[in-house]
Amino acid sequence: MLAEFLDEGEARLPDWERSIANIPTTVMSIFGREPVHPPLPPEALPDLRGIERVVLLVLDALGWEQLLPLMEDKRLIFSRLADEGRLCRLTSVFPTTTAAALATLATGLTPAEHGLLGFRLFLREFALVANMLNLSPEGFKRPDVLFELGLEPRRFFPAKTICERLAPEVKSFVLLKLPFIRSGLSRLLYRGAQVRPIVSSSDLSVQMRKLLEQNWEGPLLISAYWDTLDGIGHIYGPSQEELQAELCQLAFSLEHEFFAKLSPKVARDTLMLVTADHGLVEIRREEMFPITRHPRLRRSLLLPPTGDFRASYLHLRQGELGPIKRYLRQYEDRIIALGSDEALAAGLFGPSCKISDDWRPRLGDLILLARGRGFIFCPYDEFLLKGYHGGLAPEEMLVPLFALRLG
Repeated sequence: MLAEFLDEGEARLPDWERSIANIPTTVMSIFGREPVHPPLPPEALPDLRGIERVVLLVLDALGWEQLLPLMEDKRLIFSRLADEGRLCRLTSVFPTTTAAALATLATGLTPAEHGLLGFRLFLREFALVANMLNLSPEGFKRPDVLFELGLEPRRFFPAKTICERLAPEVKSFVLLKLPFIRSGLSRLLYRGAQVRPIVSSSDLSVQMRKLLEQNWEGPLLISAYWDTLDGIGHIYGPSQEELQAELCQLAFSLEHEFFAKLSPKVARDTLMLVTADHGLVEIRREEMFPITRHPRLRRSLLLPPTGDFRASYLHLRQGELGPIKRYLRQYEDRIIALGSDEALAAGLFGPSCKISDDWRPRLGDLILLARGRGFIFCPYDEFLLKGYHGGLAPEEMLVPLFALRLG
């Protein structure tokens, strides 16, 4: 069924030679480290000779589809970035969700290798379902409760970050909004870097410029993460003018507070990379697949669906895998049901089908993939958003990469 899904153009698998996983490996190779996976192909990048500084700006939810309308406006910086550097299309990782993608961008590892396999995960070691963004049991408003329950960061997330791999020769900084700085997820992903706060798109641009222009000795890596597009796309939908307005605001700040004021001496040896963790799909409620309206399916579940609304993981009672797959065939206009082992073998979580025994239970037995603009609904929260991500649709999977020398 997955092959048919792909043949019809409804889905795109991660391309593990041209994905966001190849961005951090490219950075490592620039600074003379042996990358975990191959770097990006040369045609995706400008001349890298003499690069001493790298700026990596990650714009949460800037999918290829959301970017294209702005590329036609020659007044905006995005069009100029493409003209002066390289613009290519990459894939995200699966699932196309923030925790999995940011972990990949922070380490250069695939989700199968780093273990952050979705938004909500069943953690066997704690015997509970946890939210991977706030590292608390599902339903807890207070963040980082898992640390109170005994989570050991190095054991839970043993992957080395690229900042750790580059240290001490390369100085690393990460710019995050203030609420994220002390979060448990940031403590996992940004080990080895100095983390500094930002508030708005304007001071994001100013802080990137100021860090570059300080008189550092040796090579420098600056990573910045901007989440506002994602929040707007969830609430209003990715095709609405609110998201386009935020992109224009961000473009203005980058143009006038970063590029226009950056010292030419510093710019000469600096590489700028601008990318995204995933895109967004504007959902239709009439295409929803509600778990609550399927008693046969609900009776088979050991716990509520985990993962994401566009790609959900089902943990089934013993002996139910075959019967439930047969039951779900009648709904193939809305969902694709894929065994977790099939998904691993198909390369969804990485080019190798291997996964740690500690992390394999996080995937459950069956993965449901939403088709079209649908989503899989289980009422963790009664508030339904207008934009979702997590699945394999091109709108979710395809992201841009701008790459240019600043001088």
